[in-house]
Amino acid sequence: MKDVTALILHLVLQGLFIAGAGPAEANGPVIIREVALVEPSDSHAPQKALVDIQNTGSNLVRDVAFTCTFSDGSVVLETREASVAEIARHATVRSEVIHYRWPRAQHVSCKLITPR
Repeated sequence: MKDVTALILHLVLQGLFIAGAGPAEANGPVIIREVALVEPSDSHAPQKALVDIQNTGSNLVRDVAFTCTFSDGSVVLETREASVAEIARHATVRSEVIHYRWPRAQHVSCKLITPR
């Protein structure tokens, strides 16, 4: 019985590797390093959240999704979802999320949804 279970486990792991879920594409520890709200010089231009996302792991990470919430004091103005296609090992990427609405945001906070 142990031999059959081991064989099944081996075949399942081989199937995952062939399907592209091998260690080279495994999701590693991803963190949001920094978030900055950019105020444009033109008052009619949209605001931007600049989000630095770091892959602290030693494997490539794909499809990292996150949300940014724009607020005016304690009032949430808008929450937007964004994603980064891939982050190389030990790398940091910068993404931007646009806030189009009025009133203007005074604060932005971002959090990872999950590496997909």
